[in-house]
Amino acid sequence: VYNANINLFCVVKLVFELPATGGVVPSWTFRTVKLLRYVTGFDYFIMACEFIFIFFILYYIIEECIEIRMLKCSYFNSLSNVLDVTVILLALVCIGFSIYSTLTISDTLEKMLRDPTKFADFEFLGYGQAHY
Repeated sequence: VYNANINLFCVVKLVFELPATGGVVPSWTFRTVKLLRYVTGFDYFIMACEFIFIFFILYYIIEECIEIRMLKCSYFNSLSNVLDVTVILLALVCIGFSIYSTLTISDTLEKMLRDPTKFADFEFLGYGQAHY
């Protein structure tokens, strides 16, 4: 469900399980997420901040690679260096998820607009956006 007034999607998952013992076990999840990320002027400011973050991470990667090249294996003897590598890896995961979700959302919306009678599954993207 999409509300164009506030640019939010509500991803609904309704499940009715039929166990072997009989009966019905219902479960549901409702996730309200902003899947269209760049719409207003403030959203484009957020995009600029994300690009600055990417450039900062690239600089940080180059700095750490130079330090690894200088110290070789002794680089990993320091806890702060291990934390630096951990921060870089987590930042790369966040950047990767952001790029993946943006591309997947645009692709899914394009398919849905071409044929509105087909089911568009936003469950995985809604789950990722809610936990990201």
